[in-house]
Amino acid sequence: MLLPALLTEPRSSHPFLLLQSTAAQTIFPLLHTLCNRPGVYTICCVSLYAPSTLVTSSSTIAKIQDWTARVPGYSDIHDFKTELLAAIKDAPQEKPLAIVIDSLETLSENISSSTEAYELLYEVLQVLKGHPYPSQLIVQSVQPDETADLLIQTSFSSSLVHLKAHPTSLFRHLSKEYMISPPPITHDIKFWSIFIPFSERVREVERLSFGSDGEGTSCGKEMVVEIQVRGINTHSRKRGSERVLEGWDSRKHTPCAISDLQDLKPLFSPKQVAEDVPDPTQNLPFNLSLNESQQQSRAKVPLPYAHEGQRSDTTHASQGTIFYDPDSADDIDDDDPDEDLDI
Repeated sequence: MLLPALLTEPRSSHPFLLLQSTAAQTIFPLLHTLCNRPGVYTICCVSLYAPSTLVTSSSTIAKIQDWTARVPGYSDIHDFKTELLAAIKDAPQEKPLAIVIDSLETLSENISSSTEAYELLYEVLQVLKGHPYPSQLIVQSVQPDETADLLIQTSFSSSLVHLKAHPTSLFRHLSKEYMISPPPITHDIKFWSIFIPFSERVREVERLSFGSDGEGTSCGKEMVVEIQVRGINTHSRKRGSERVLEGWDSRKHTPCAISDLQDLKPLFSPKQVAEDVPDPTQNLPFNLSLNESQQQSRAKVPLPYAHEGQRSDTTHASQGTIFYDPDSADDIDDDDPDEDLDI
């Protein structure tokens, strides 16, 4: 599993983490875990959440940059770039360093430009790469945003860890309507070709949770995390991209396999897998099955053409003959049509 390793300590191979929430499922539990890693000096730039909700562990070494009161047009203009770079400069050099941005959209609005927010984060990422210990830039996106699309590009960072939260109701809907379950029940290529475009239909996913037939959000219990890792593979030492699904149990505050989620266990049971295959004999206006007496009667029926053309001990089948009556337009002669070819 990837989540346990990603949530423990920063790694030089994963300098940039992008966390993405949706209206149907928040990824805040993972953000909270990343802000409370012991042994990691964390600078939390808070624009959306209350600082007390992000940093709750007494063993956490953290510095809070409280930007919640900075509203464009209602407060003084602040130089976010200078303030953040100064906080990074003052950070201890003997510990891993993590910079957390709790809301990318709010930061872009405060700076009043997506381009300036992109340039600020790019400069922060370059400064972190010069830190003596492995460091990370962690950004949360609470909704689809232009700046988030720019951060995914390789021009920002060749290495990327993209964590996206999904409600469990989405996977139960796909199993019911499309008859696909998460891998390894369904082949990776088939599953991702259906899952990715459907998960990007924001209104459809929200309807599963908040529609008239919705069952509400499961953010307080369980969620599924889509993990996309881009960079150098630790096994093959080659650049590539990997996409997997893993679970998160908010009640235990621990990652788990997706098959261990209580809401999705029925999808991985052998009975459910068998039921996912449709029975073509269901709902037919006639009966295709036979009872024992009907099977015996059918076996006694002689087949009139079963042995025709086969030789027996007493008689021989007559040889067949083809009779052909040429048409007036047919060109029939005894000459070889290919006699002029030198073969």
